[in-house]
Amino acid sequence: MDRVMSAYGRLDVLVTSAGVQARGTVDELSVADLRACLDVNVVGTWLACRAAVRPMREAGYGRILTMASALGLVGAAGRAGYAASKGAVVQLTRASLARADRDGGRRNVWLRTLDHLGLGFDS
Repeated sequence: MDRVMSAYGRLDVLVTSAGVQARGTVDELSVADLRACLDVNVVGTWLACRAAVRPMREAGYGRILTMASALGLVGAAGRAGYAASKGAVVQLTRASLARADRDGGRRNVWLRTLDHLGLGFDS
């Protein structure tokens, strides 16, 4: 964010699109693989959002678009870790909406997998 702010003086949009797989059922998936997935998909998204919020709030404007997955809503066999991580991204985005509304900003969650069905979310 520091480089963006130095170069452009403002931050209008942040798009997060982190995604690594953690394949396996709950009893098959290793803790290390689950943690790696959560670190990238959830913590990475959170860190990016956290860094963007202050300059956006100070400017009085900003959009954050978080990429999630339909698996974050419905799950899938053998994808417990990935589904949990993307569900967390959806909930992180929804939880941040309450504050964004008070600040006059917006956070958006785009569930790309559902978009072709006309079920995309703009929260």
